[in-house]
Amino acid sequence: MIEGITLQYVCEKAAQLPCAPNLLPQVLIALDDPFCDAQKIAEMIMRDQGAASSVLRLANSAMFSRAKCESLTEAFLRLGNDQIFRLISGGVVGRSLSNPVEGYGWENGDLCAHSFTVAICADIIAKLRNFPKPEIAYTAGILHDIGKLGMAHSCGEHFDLIRNRQEESVPMSWRMLEREIFDFDHTEVGSCLLRKWKFPPSLAAVVSYYPKPKNAPEAHRELVLMIHAAKNLAINLGYGVGEDGFRNELDEEMLLQAGYTPEVMEAMIPKIVHEMEKITGPDGKITIAGA
Repeated sequence: MIEGITLQYVCEKAAQLPCAPNLLPQVLIALDDPFCDAQKIAEMIMRDQGAASSVLRLANSAMFSRAKCESLTEAFLRLGNDQIFRLISGGVVGRSLSNPVEGYGWENGDLCAHSFTVAICADIIAKLRNFPKPEIAYTAGILHDIGKLGMAHSCGEHFDLIRNRQEESVPMSWRMLEREIFDFDHTEVGSCLLRKWKFPPSLAAVVSYYPKPKNAPEAHRELVLMIHAAKNLAINLGYGVGEDGFRNELDEEMLLQAGYTPEVMEAMIPKIVHEMEKITGPDGKITIAGA
């Protein structure tokens, strides 16, 4: 444990991250409320200029446009909840994930690339498994490592202590080494941040338990296991993987019991790569509307 570096200190400092995604939990809850109309959601999104412009731009794109769409209310009716989820989570959270920050061996944009790869993997898995809300799985994938961003922002200068332990060939995951050095880990920081930002309990559960799905509350275990599977698929594909990826945790037994066989996982790879190509620019970096 490092003097002065407590979970409370890290969470308070991390909560001041530039572009903290305060808008996203409000929109997630509103979109899930059958009594919340499009006008009310439009009023929320208008508070974020980047998100609002992204929604209107997509609604007027060749893919969706039949006639000019001039209001956010019209845009929601045209796009539907699935596209709205993707745009808001991509734009609002993507800005946070794209901030230059040292830690975990990331180059600029790596955390964003890895998080969106996990999101795409989770979305594909959710649809294959007939999960009722694949957009929630997508959003969970984007957010799963938000605690790493918080730790890198708040105490990344101490990460050499973890690297030194790795060089001693200590057989522990990066997360467990975080706990050894700091007395807490990135999942606790992420959970603290999502609670502070008032995200739904399902997303807080993902952030808390994705490395150890057996410990997840039963109500959220299916979603947590999806992100656990998506995380490991994304690491194997290599998009934006930091040095912690070489010390990742994998619950093979639980994955196999749930039907995530190597054959099933491998069959998803061409579709994942195809989806990643849609959001990867010529420089190999992720390009998200509104981010």
